[in-house]
Amino acid sequence: MNRLLRIFASARLTLGALGFLVMYSVLAVWAPDTPLEKILGPSPFSAPVFLAFVLLLFLCTLSCTWLRTGTVLSIRQGKVPAVHIELRAARHNSLEKFLYEHGFRGKGDTRWRNRPALWAGWLLHLALLVLMVGVVIQLVFHDGGAFEVAVGETVSLAESGIVFDRTPGSIAPSSPPNLRVRLVTFDAHQHQPGFAPDRRSHLQVETPDGSVRDLVLDRAAGARVEGTSLFQAVPTGVALVLELAGDDFRAIHLQTESERFAAADLTLPGGDQARFSVEAERSFDSRRGSGPLTIRFERDGVETEVARGDSIEFGNTRAKLVDLVRWSGFTYVRSPGMPAVFTGFTLVLAACVLLIFPSGVAYLDTCDGSAIARVWLTRGSAVMEAAWQRWRSESTEIATTGTVVPPSQGRKDSSWSHNQ
Repeated sequence: MNRLLRIFASARLTLGALGFLVMYSVLAVWAPDTPLEKILGPSPFSAPVFLAFVLLLFLCTLSCTWLRTGTVLSIRQGKVPAVHIELRAARHNSLEKFLYEHGFRGKGDTRWRNRPALWAGWLLHLALLVLMVGVVIQLVFHDGGAFEVAVGETVSLAESGIVFDRTPGSIAPSSPPNLRVRLVTFDAHQHQPGFAPDRRSHLQVETPDGSVRDLVLDRAAGARVEGTSLFQAVPTGVALVLELAGDDFRAIHLQTESERFAAADLTLPGGDQARFSVEAERSFDSRRGSGPLTIRFERDGVETEVARGDSIEFGNTRAKLVDLVRWSGFTYVRSPGMPAVFTGFTLVLAACVLLIFPSGVAYLDTCDGSAIARVWLTRGSAVMEAAWQRWRSESTEIATTGTVVPPSQGRKDSSWSHNQ
């Protein structure tokens, strides 16, 4: 088992997997509308080869994290790793003073330098694992799409034809979220403090259990319902509200073709083709209002001008034009992996903060009549060796004999060694 862990923790294997993912990601970003799109497919980041290398990188990181866990726990217990430096002096208090001056604290034979920072490398590996888990969950379960709803209209996102431009992950739910959305009010010109004039919507969202949530969306923030986030989108236009037989209402969303003209082609009940159009005196988005509106209904090549309250033949039934209102675009997204992604980024930042501080452990012992400190540092061993050389040059001790040498006899022979 340990041998298998070391194989996956190999630096070559890890860097190879990471290098492939970097190259693949660069190509995937530039793939749309190029010959590469045929090779990588329409969803390159959900492709099996990409997910396989993400899994390989995860196993490499997990193996390294597992091995580091044992190492860190051993160090936390005061055990000095095999690769360390040794500082020798005649007396323990000399080494204790030197270690104290260089940030080592503690009592007894074991001294610590920035003890919490010993976990920095391990925490960084854990953060990468959490990030990869979050990214994979996001890739395979993510679901998002767009929909439009007019003021006073209610749409069910799970119904066919309501959601468009849907981008589900490879194993995302087969249908959009089962939410019923009603647009209560829509302001196309709100002036939110700190933002340019923009859109604002008041929604009522009915969940599968029958409860209704009142939500206010603007261009600065969305809202979350039953694991689904709803956002205000940019597109907007006008819609005709028709009253059909049986007190059934239908909103016909018109697409803006110019700032003063909007139209929509539709299939009537019974299969006939028809066209609604609306022409305004001023822009639909004018703050002074659009001015008088001219509404036309075209069927079988015959165009008729209609007004609010007029009835028209609507296929095999009749319909009354009730009102002309605004419709607005919205998007929804289900992102189950984002909490793990945010957690991973938070752990990365925490690990980076800990990595600022060099950490280590020192164990005080006696060897051949001399005091000895076995010191291990995450970084800066060479600097500490140089500091020990300077410090011992001012010392009056001879480590090999343990005696104090008078100043007139020179200051030398206190030594350090590098233990492999």
